[in-house]
Amino acid sequence: GRMKLNLQPYMIQEIIGAALAHVQAGKEQRTLRTQITGALPMVMIDGALIEQVFVNLIENAYQHTARDGDILVRVEKDADRLRVAVSDNGEGLREGDENRIFEQFQKGQELRSDRSGGTGLGLAICRGIVQAHGGMIYAKNNRMLASSDGMRSGTGASFIFTLPIATSILTSQEI
Repeated sequence: GRMKLNLQPYMIQEIIGAALAHVQAGKEQRTLRTQITGALPMVMIDGALIEQVFVNLIENAYQHTARDGDILVRVEKDADRLRVAVSDNGEGLREGDENRIFEQFQKGQELRSDRSGGTGLGLAICRGIVQAHGGMIYAKNNRMLASSDGMRSGTGASFIFTLPIATSILTSQEI
């Protein structure tokens, strides 16, 4: 269907902070870190919807990592976009699941935690929201994680999405 966006200028750090506050209770012993690379420009987004993307991806990482697992939210500027990755050191994706898991009512492999697996809509919702913002989203298995990430060894998966950078924040009414 159609999605009406309430676009406002945001610093992505604000949205990440709100999402982390929302998902903190499910963290258990997992290490949840953020890594911001360089100075990040503002993005013109619907803050509530992008917060939901972060919540869905982090909760998905919780479900597929051990209770003492590692989750990293990384953000960097890439040309005219921000690239966001939510990575974990769980079991990773089954071969061929990289695209299928974004379809409605699809679920990945068995959960590593005792949490409910949900309805299989979370990643489809993320895809719809990100695409409505002019971005893209995809998933991939990690190779051995570099020590610079601070992540423990393991493979795991990364869910990566992009958002266009706000090119003009001021409107004629604000000038």
